[in-house]
Amino acid sequence: DELHALILNCWRVQTETSPLGKRWDIMAWMVAATLAISGYVSLVAYAAFSASLQRAIMFLNWVNLPLGPLAAARFYPDDPTVVDVTTSSKATGLTYNGWCLQASSPDRPWLLWLSGNGSNRAHPGRRLLYDRLHRHLDVNVLVFDYRGFGDTPGSPAEAHAIEDAVVFWKYLCKQAGANACHLIAHSLGTGVAAGLVETLVQQGLRQPDTVTLLTPFTRITDVVKYHIISQPLRLLPPILRWFRGTIVDKFDSRGRWQRIHEAGFEGSMLVVHGTNDWVVPYRLGHRLYQTLKAAQVKISLLTLDGASHNALRHYEEMFLAMGKLMSVPTQHMSTSVWKTSLTKLEGALVLKNG
Repeated sequence: DELHALILNCWRVQTETSPLGKRWDIMAWMVAATLAISGYVSLVAYAAFSASLQRAIMFLNWVNLPLGPLAAARFYPDDPTVVDVTTSSKATGLTYNGWCLQASSPDRPWLLWLSGNGSNRAHPGRRLLYDRLHRHLDVNVLVFDYRGFGDTPGSPAEAHAIEDAVVFWKYLCKQAGANACHLIAHSLGTGVAAGLVETLVQQGLRQPDTVTLLTPFTRITDVVKYHIISQPLRLLPPILRWFRGTIVDKFDSRGRWQRIHEAGFEGSMLVVHGTNDWVVPYRLGHRLYQTLKAAQVKISLLTLDGASHNALRHYEEMFLAMGKLMSVPTQHMSTSVWKTSLTKLEGALVLKNG
């Protein structure tokens, strides 16, 4: 250890005092920078021509946490209201597993949750949100995993995620009967929600009474433009425009919602976004809201000041707004579980039957 320390000390003295040492120090930094830039350029170039790499980055399904079986009893050992559900689809040829958090009565409203990217339905943060939806609003909450996530086989893609959502929406409507059916989505799931509702409209199927979009975006190419990974490309606008044009899964939420409402969709909508969101910038959610508001869509925007991308579940204002949107009374929960925020509500919340 003493010999090792002596060698390091000699090297430090040499690089600090010798001109040759300083040149070696500069050259080391130049080599490191060159390797970093080369690696970044290679990754961008490969991603531009590889749909599989794009989807690995976009969906993050390889971050399949937590590991192990996803039986409801493993994660809710003391809660009999959370049960496993299974459904299958001839269209996709798959059998799907999910959970249902059962309300106090089967006649309560039903809600389908569409997750964002990464992890699976058992992620602790998601389970906290399910639980608060379930208990604060007393609704039946149905959750599942897209293809390539959790225990659902296959590979993720925009079209696959939308098909999977359609399967579970049909299951939800069958269970709900005449009771209200609502849709809530987060992040990448908001793009899936747009594709789901567009499919329902096109096929003449039952549509959601209300839609809540948490941290939504206009289209995925806009997210790419502002994402931290793309910041070096913003120094070269033509290259960034070219790269955005190579994105395979467009998730054009703005275009889809405009077509949906032109086709006669009358469900009420709520957008919830935090101002401290560095994954999907607040400006994109606000832009989507403004576009749909100008198109005479029944939509409201709840702005949570200082809230980050995955922190919306900590704000009671969101659950109160959703309860009002869905015309369901909210159950009392201790104020100690909530964060406080300066909120701004744009657009009057329109009740689903209003």
